[in-house]
Amino acid sequence: MKEPLSPYVDPEVVSRLAEDEEYTEAARSLLLKRRALKKAARRVTKAKKITLIFLILLLLLLTTCTASYIQERMGNFTINLNRIDMYRQGISLCDTPDFADPTARLVAEMVKNATNITLTDLPDNIDMIDGQHNGADYMAYTFYIRNAGKEAIDYYVTIPVESQSKGVDNAVRVVLYSSVKGGREVYAKRAKNGKPEPDTIPFVRDDVVINELVKNFEVGEVHKYCVVIYLEGNDPECIDNIIGGMIRFSMNFNVKDPIADR
Repeated sequence: MKEPLSPYVDPEVVSRLAEDEEYTEAARSLLLKRRALKKAARRVTKAKKITLIFLILLLLLLTTCTASYIQERMGNFTINLNRIDMYRQGISLCDTPDFADPTARLVAEMVKNATNITLTDLPDNIDMIDGQHNGADYMAYTFYIRNAGKEAIDYYVTIPVESQSKGVDNAVRVVLYSSVKGGREVYAKRAKNGKPEPDTIPFVRDDVVINELVKNFEVGEVHKYCVVIYLEGNDPECIDNIIGGMIRFSMNFNVKDPIADR
């Protein structure tokens, strides 16, 4: 017969077991803390990466917007038609007479680093070429406006000076060819003495070239315009001080009595 197990337990054994349990618990607690710290570190690293990516994207967006803004302010000549007039009254713009791509806005790029010329330097057929056809020292754009609506209208055509620097507006010339009047008209800012520059029509205001009303634009009728912009070398105010300056115009069309206002 087997002897019964003794109920006696060695105290040293009990002590060692207790110490082992305490060590194991401490080790487990330390391991959990280390894991928690690693997770927190990973979350912080991930958050930093996301923040960095966001900042990079924001910087790219701001750079793109700034570049577009500068280009618009410094370079482009825009031709604008009130979009409500376009949709409600069938008025549209196009740079070809067939109106293959009617629109409410046309954009022409201005010439960079242009030097001064004179009116006789412009090609004789400059108004016979459709769309943009810049020369080395002048901007030229030919386009058309059509009434495809249901009634005759009157419309305003305005050419404001959107921005300028270094007094470039004092020497600039805006040449306008149109089928409405026929022929060519040359516009310039008044001279320092308040009189018109020779062989030019003065701006209606220092910051507005023309603001005219065109009457009886019949249904199906098409009007042709050609705008040329250059610096007049024979102008007394075409001096070295304007070197590095800029000027930007737009040309706007608005129906006098739109349907929405009736």
